Amino acid sequence: MVNKVVPLDSRQWKRDDNDGSSDAPSCSAVGTTVSTVVDGYKGIIKGQQCNPTERLYHVKLVDQNNNFICGGSLINNQWVLTVAHCWKSGLKLSVILGVHPGPGEKVDITTEPAILKNRIHDIMLLKLPEGTKIPAIIGLANCNAKPRLGDEVQIAGHASTHMGNNKERVGGESATLQCANVNNVDCTRLRELKSSQHWFCGQADGKDACHGDSGGAVVFNGRLYGLVTFTGGHVYATKEAFGFIDLCHPGYLQWIETTIANSNKKQNKMTVQRKKDIKEKIKNLMENMMKKKTVQRKKDIKEKIKNLMENMMKKKTVQRTFKEKLKKVGNKIKEKITNLKDKVKEGLTNLKDKMSNLKDKIKEKLKKTG
Repeated sequence: MVNKVVPLDSRQWKRDDNDGSSDAPSCSAVGTTVSTVVDGYKGIIKGQQCNPTERLYHVKLVDQNNNFICGGSLINNQWVLTVAHCWKSGLKLSVILGVHPGPGEKVDITTEPAILKNRIHDIMLLKLPEGTKIPAIIGLANCNAKPRLGDEVQIAGHASTHMGNNKERVGGESATLQCANVNNVDCTRLRELKSSQHWFCGQADGKDACHGDSGGAVVFNGRLYGLVTFTGGHVYATKEAFGFIDLCHPGYLQWIETTIANSNKKQNKMTVQRKKDIKEKIKNLMENMMKKKTVQRKKDIKEKIKNLMENMMKKKTVQRTFKEKLKKVGNKIKEKITNLKDKVKEGLTNLKDKMSNLKDKIKEKLKKTG
């Protein structure tokens, strides 16, 4: 009888608050920070390396020390869907986009994760600071065509791929993304342990998920129908079915859509306000520039007027100097004319006197000869 389900993040479900250590075995949560990695990993237990053209939406979650924690899926260009147990308060998460086929781009999560009903349900959304240019996203479930019991679904992750000799779980991390096909099976016993959540389960001979695989997409007909969340076997692998969050529970899809829509509305309001603020700043900047230009223009006008006045004064000085010179020349000419007149007058007077003397002499000569 199953009496414990174990979440599959690499940090493991329970940590000591002081040193971050766990009380769970090395493969009790999906993902791993364990250093004793087994050589020759192939991925999910008994999986195989994913095709390089599939699962391009898969992301890897790491902490501030680049320790591998979980998987997740890009469901639009700014949102990653994963499970809530991959995060705890105070943990700084980053996602590696394009991790498959690589090389990947690390993006820090700068806003608080969105978690449904305070962790009552193991589902979480992470918002990227900006929309990614990576075009690969996965569509959410079409719940009118969800997988039925016996249908084959695909899981994927970077966690350990190996078991011990007695199928005990061992920690580790796969360098490549591993895929595996498992059957949708009945998990009534597991579901009874956490009736508040909505699950479906997978199982296949020799295959299992391990710590670090949490948050990875459960895919059916190219759509995301579930999230890997826990394993039924705490110590031993492949002995029990492992659980998936069932996205076709109406409350889950509605919460995802509402959370994204509300965030976008808030962002749009912030964008509108930011645009208003930018416009106001530009307006103030332009006004200040115009004021500065006006002040400068006034200074320029004053300077021009000053220069003009100086030039006018220089011209007036030149004109005054010319007039004075002209006046002096006129006075000299007048003086010369006056002198000339006096000389002419004196010459005429002398000529008159000479003519009068000449007349007198002629008269005397006529008298003598007469």
